[in-house]
Amino acid sequence: MWFDGCSRVLQYCVQHNHSDAAVDLLRQLKERSEMSTYMVVDQVFCQIWEMEPVNLDLGMELLRAVKELGLNVSRTSLDFLLSACVKAKDSEHAQQIWTEYKSSGLPHNVLTSLRMYQALFSSGQRQAARKLLHTIPKDDPHVRFIIQSCRTTYKTKGRKKPSRKTGDRI
Repeated sequence: MWFDGCSRVLQYCVQHNHSDAAVDLLRQLKERSEMSTYMVVDQVFCQIWEMEPVNLDLGMELLRAVKELGLNVSRTSLDFLLSACVKAKDSEHAQQIWTEYKSSGLPHNVLTSLRMYQALFSSGQRQAARKLLHTIPKDDPHVRFIIQSCRTTYKTKGRKKPSRKTGDRI
């Protein structure tokens, strides 16, 4: 019951940008039960991804707080933050989160690479997106579909469609 109440208050703090109160609540949650805190942290980062507009500054502040509290950052939390970067078209924060995967001992997988590709592509970092694209295995038809959808969604107006001869193949 106590955790449910704290979780709701924490979500209120995130929704209304009260980062100090949110960090204090996380500290109290950790003191009671570290394991339960991980669930709440994932919920908080999910909420940041769902927000309109996305508040990545708050997300990064909470990410720092989670690390300072000695909690391990989960793949789920980082996935939500990276997805928030795609939504916000923010490659700068995406790069920081991308680095955080390695710092947390979480190797990049196809899904995180696709999210990073989307973050780079949506924010106009076409060259960096293209470089990352070369590292993504494309044998799965779903992966190819996501890459093509990303190109369609974020294509630049007025740009001539590249021909197949230029080597711009998936």
